[in-house]
Parts: sequence; structure tokens; C-alpha cells
Amino acid sequence: MKKQRSTKSSANSIVIFLFVLFIFLIISVLFLRSNNSLIGDDAYFINRISHNLLEGKFASDDLSFQGREVLYNLGLPAVILGLSIITKLDTLMISKLLLILFGIISLYLVYLILKHYKLTDIDMTIVLFILILSPSFIYLFTVLTEYSAVVLLSLLGFLLYIKDRRKLSFVVMSLIGLFNLSASILIWFLVFVFLLNKKLLKQNNFVWIWFLVNLIILAIKFMIGHFEWISGWWMITSLDAYISDFGSKFGISIVVLILALFGIVFDFETKKREIIVYILFILLILLSLYFYWAIFILSFFVLLFAFDGTKNLMKRVWENNFLKNFTFFILACSILFSGISYLNVLNKEGPSQNMIDAMNFLNENTLDNSVVFSSIENGNYITGIANRPVVIDKNEWFVFGINRRIDDYGLILDSEDVEETRRLLDSYGVDYILIDKNMKENIWQYDEKGLLFLTKYSKAFKIVFANEDVEIWRYFQE
Repeated sequence: MKKQRSTKSSANSIVIFLFVLFIFLIISVLFLRSNNSLIGDDAYFINRISHNLLEGKFASDDLSFQGREVLYNLGLPAVILGLSIITKLDTLMISKLLLILFGIISLYLVYLILKHYKLTDIDMTIVLFILILSPSFIYLFTVLTEYSAVVLLSLLGFLLYIKDRRKLSFVVMSLIGLFNLSASILIWFLVFVFLLNKKLLKQNNFVWIWFLVNLIILAIKFMIGHFEWISGWWMITSLDAYISDFGSKFGISIVVLILALFGIVFDFETKKREIIVYILFILLILLSLYFYWAIFILSFFVLLFAFDGTKNLMKRVWENNFLKNFTFFILACSILFSGISYLNVLNKEGPSQNMIDAMNFLNENTLDNSVVFSSIENGNYITGIANRPVVIDKNEWFVFGINRRIDDYGLILDSEDVEETRRLLDSYGVDYILIDKNMKENIWQYDEKGLLFLTKYSKAFKIVFANEDVEIWRYFQE
């Protein structure tokens, strides 16, 4: 009896340690960055929309694309604003605290799901260890996006479903649409396929209804918004985006992927998993080719197969115990190293201090209506930190004349014809041009090409700010 209690206590200690480790990893990324900034441009977009809601700007956005209708997902900005009002903390601090809270709750939900399926202590340790060091899981709760809320609600919905609280489960999953409509449609599609396979669809009419509601809401967006079919939106996600070790912003560790492949082969041979698991897995792979954020959901299936692969390796007969223990030690160290190295990658993510300094310069030294031209990737930084309107950014859906604007954007970057470039810049009322290190490395092959050439040799441009990473040029309209 004492031995059982000791073993149980030891197992609980390991779980607590993994929870503490996960919290430490999140906090180290969120609060120990050199410039104390949020990671990524989406965070500044979401915070800006929160401020817009506070000012009563529900229908229009004056900065994105120099002014447009608001057809954004407003769930997360509204939550951040509400908590900011209640706590009197600024939205940036609320964003960090909310990520930590979402991460803790999501990890606890996974723990409860594992307990429901009565995993042994060692099995639970394996799953939680792989999960908390998974780059996609770390990304969810260190980079502010709507998908942290999507994953949390999906996990809660799944837990309620397996606990036979199905109506409440569907109600919870209905909330996903408030945070991201596209993700909501994907989740409900997967639920639809799952229930169809289980022949339970007739007993759950709510699924039909809510799936149709989501589609109707999306259709309304298309009807009231300035919808244009954006050229190239269907570009397939590259292989690099799936594997974190290849430089993906969020993805799957190559070690975990190899374990998952072992698990798939083992499960297929032994028929351990139901066919619906493979169907949903394949569907997610196909969907992730076009919707990169589906990787977040896909990673949980990879985790399942990686666990099966690990268990299969543990159950195999090894000729040498030392070799067995050494193999699992190497695997554990590889997963740990992959997670820690990914933290280093996240810490290097923008915005850099040099970029923030450039944004502060724009905010303090330009007129409120000064239009800034820069890369699509810099758009949310300029609108969110400098609070200045931009010609183009990442929020391209439902923008009037978007395809023409994208074409003009490419011409401005590539053309060395000063008259053509000036005509385009004047047509968008551009006052400033921001060029950063990433643009120089990824857009132009040479120092004197396209817009770089014109800013250097034309008198229509004058440099007004420069540091190691960013240049800001004043453009004098004709």
C-alpha cells in the first residue's frame, strides 16, 4: 500500500513538474524578451482592433489599406478589451496574461482527457512531455492569435463530449465562430465527419444546424464585403512549414514526426485505432495544405501517433537493456532540445527593437494621416504600433480592388522606372516608405534594384530615419 502511494505521489510530482515547466517556458518567452514586446505582427493587429472597439469603431478600419470595412473576427479583441477595462491593465499586458491563462487551461484539459482514457502514469508523462515541448503548442500560447482560443474551446468541447455532456459540448464549440469563422467551419466539418462515421448524426441535429449557420454567416460576409477572389490564395503550404527544425514558425519536431510514422505503421498493422482517426488525420493534412493554421489541430493527431510509436518501441524486446535505455534517453533529449531551440527561434521573432524604434519615429514625427508604403509583413506593425495608415497589409480579404492593389504593390517594389513608380505612389497618396532588412534579403537580389535603386538615386526620396535594420524615406509627391 505504501509503495502504491509512493508511486502515485511520484507520478503526480512529475505531472506537476511538467505543468510548472510549461508555465516557465511560456513566461520566459513572453516576459524575458529583450524589448519586452509581443511576438509577431498579429498581436499588434489584435490589440489595435481592441482599441478600435473601445472607440466605437465597429464598422470601419481607417488604417488597414488606407480605410476599409471591418469584417474581422472580433472575439479575441473583445475579450482583451473587456479584461483590460475590468483590470485597468493595458491591452498588451492583458494579451500576455491571457496567453498564459489559455495555455494552463488547455494543458489541464489535455490532462483531464488523458485521465478519462485511464492512461497509466508513465503514458501520461510521455504525452505531456511531448506536448509541452511541441513547437506548435508552444507557439499557440506565446504568440497572440485567435487559434489559442480555438484550440482551448475545441479541447473543452471534446472533453465534454466524451463525458456524455454532448449538448453542452456543441454549445461550447459554437463559440469558436466568435474567434475565427474559418476555423469554426473546419472544426464543425470534422465533427460532422466523425458523427457520420459513427452513425450518430441523426441523434445530433444541432451539428447540422450550427454547421449551416457558420456557412450562412460566411456567405453573408461574402455578400456584404467587397469580395474578390485573390490570385494565388490557394498556394500549397510548403513542407518547411510542417517541420519546426526546418525553420517553420510553428510546426512539428522531426523527432516527433518520426515517432508518429512508427506509430501509424504499428497502429495500421495491429488495427489499434479506429478508421475514423485515419480519416480525420488525412482530411487535416489535405486542409493544412491550403489553410496553414490547420497544422495546430493536425499536431494533436501527430501527438497521438507519436505516443503510439513510443509505446511500441518500449514494448519491443530489446537484446540489450542499455541500448534500449540509451535510445529513449536520446529521444527524450532530442525532443527537449527541439523545444528549447524553438524557444530561441521565437525570441528572435519580430518586432526587433530597431523596428519598434522606427515605429516610434513614425508615430512621433509624422502626421496622423501620413500613408506608409512597406512590405505586406510590416503592415500590422505600422498600423498597430506607429498608428499610421498603410497601402497594404496581411488582412487582404474583403478589400475593394485587392487584386489591382497587389499588382501595384509588386510593380512599386520591382520597377526602376521613376515615372511609373511615382504615378503609383501618388495614386495611393504615399508619404513615407519603410524598408527593412527582411525586405532587402527576400525581395531584392541586389542593393541597387527596383525601389532600392530609385530611393538611392531619385530626388523624389529623402531618407529621414535609419538604423541597422530599418530605413524610412520621405516621398515627395508630384
